[in-house]
Amino acid sequence: MASLRSFSGSVLPGDSTFHEGTSKVCSLPQKYTTNSVKINSYPEINISREIYNSHISRQDHLILPVQEPFVKQLARTFFDEGVKSSLNLLKDSNLSLFSQLSNGILKIMNYGNRIKMFFNPHLREIGIENYENFSQVRQWKNATVRFLAFHPQCFKIAIASVDDTIRIYTNDENSIVPLLKNSQQKSIFTLAWRPFSPSTLVVGCQNGILIWTIDPSSNISRPLSSAVHYRHENHFPVTSVEFNHNGSLLATASLKDTSILIWNIDKMSCTPLKKTSIPFLNLQWSMNGSYIFTSTVGNVFRVWNCDTWKSDRWTVANGHVQSFQWSPCGKFLLFVTSEDPVLYSLGFADEPIFNENSKKIQQPQRALPVADLSQIEIEHSELGGVAQQLAWNGKYLGVSFKTTNSIAIFQTTIRQHQLHILPMFFINGMGTEFPTFITFQPSYKNSLSHRAENVLTIAWSSGRIEFYSNNLFN
Repeated sequence: MASLRSFSGSVLPGDSTFHEGTSKVCSLPQKYTTNSVKINSYPEINISREIYNSHISRQDHLILPVQEPFVKQLARTFFDEGVKSSLNLLKDSNLSLFSQLSNGILKIMNYGNRIKMFFNPHLREIGIENYENFSQVRQWKNATVRFLAFHPQCFKIAIASVDDTIRIYTNDENSIVPLLKNSQQKSIFTLAWRPFSPSTLVVGCQNGILIWTIDPSSNISRPLSSAVHYRHENHFPVTSVEFNHNGSLLATASLKDTSILIWNIDKMSCTPLKKTSIPFLNLQWSMNGSYIFTSTVGNVFRVWNCDTWKSDRWTVANGHVQSFQWSPCGKFLLFVTSEDPVLYSLGFADEPIFNENSKKIQQPQRALPVADLSQIEIEHSELGGVAQQLAWNGKYLGVSFKTTNSIAIFQTTIRQHQLHILPMFFINGMGTEFPTFITFQPSYKNSLSHRAENVLTIAWSSGRIEFYSNNLFN
């Protein structure tokens, strides 16, 4: 089993380095660092700077108070914030009859909510205010970057930020960065580009899902893009959205719903997959579209067969599944839990998990521990611990951690249905920066280099986005 203790004498690329003379991990001030890890044609992105600049630009506009009619205010509150907020507005109004009526309805709703919590005690801990405890994004509530998604077929990066906006970046230095904002787009949890569609982006947020159709020919920062909002019964907030490999189906999970929804977004119809009394949290299709891995807010996770839509139930000993990644071949899945500093592997190669000839689904093999991520110390520098997020492209695995600031890089190979993991090095940010989100760029034909190349993309706590090429890993 691989271990962080095997990272002896590793070099930290970028702005941090392992000093061989003193055997200490050092971080240089930004003004003394080189730009050796910058990849040509990739945009330079700092979300904190852009949020600040947009805020300053708004100071030039004079904002005058407007006396909004109560009926208009009530309608806006209903569509933006829902029924409960509308009733609270009526309760606090000067309309005595409506105030008393709304107060009575709110009391009935509160009693109903108490009964619901009594029979579903796990719901007490999974509100938006507690989502940070389950999120793959470190310190989600205050994170400048809350999600980052590459388009699978072309160079487009969608970045959701703490101000509830989404920015779209390309590798064209002269292009305008579109800014997507909508009144329904609050507390963004997740993003997904639709495969084979350069202009369709799905957003999972507090109020459900938004489907953006972005005009690729627009040359303004606030394009006239259309966003369609959908909210299915109790399926909100939506914490995970994922397309299958050809974009024909969209799967969504909600923090407060015990069903996974499978959408046909062309017809805007959905089919629920319900197999648990615990709400689902995250999901991911395998690369070949054969399986969906789904995690919950409890210790249960499921693997769904997309041919039969039957699932196999698993449990972890402690906590919940924190993060997981499929291999590109779809034969292995790596995952970590919220409590244990261990990397687990689930194999699909030796024997099928699902036995279609029997009425009962076969019990799969045990998940195997493949790496010990226990926290270590190198000359007063703490490394490793309980994992926060995984990023995997089949060749390299990146692991970020909940309480330490380095990213561990492993090399992975799959041979004869066996997974091999080799420790490589750590990546550090500048000073006290820590990674809030990590992902690998999908492999596709780059119009500039004419070859496929995977790039590890890191969103640091400062709002800085950094790109690491696979060439630097060799």
